Amino acid sequence: MPAVENKKYLDIIERLRPFDDIFMRILFKDNKELVQRILNILLNRTDIKIRKYEIQKDMKQILSRSIIPDIVIEDTDGNIYDIEVERSAKKAPVERLRYYASVLDVEYAKKT
Repeated sequence: MPAVENKKYLDIIERLRPFDDIFMRILFKDNKELVQRILNILLNRTDIKIRKYEIQKDMKQILSRSIIPDIVIEDTDGNIYDIEVERSAKKAPVERLRYYASVLDVEYAKKT
């Protein structure tokens, strides 16, 4: 491979961070302890125990826009958490957060 192409790929790799999608899938895969630790840090707690989690879960919607949350976590008490990582310092629009929450509500609503 020519040196110019190597430099191009190295430049791309140097800009990546652990919370970029490509690394998240690898870093958090089969690493429940790490995901649990991050959730507890984000919520300033020490008692949350994870039952299961999914990285980049594709949540298809029929009548509306589908979403792919970064990390969806279910704790041992049945609570659902959605961790969304933003690359920019600009906050995500509240409408997007509300939409994600509504899709999660529908996805995880108990069937009666």
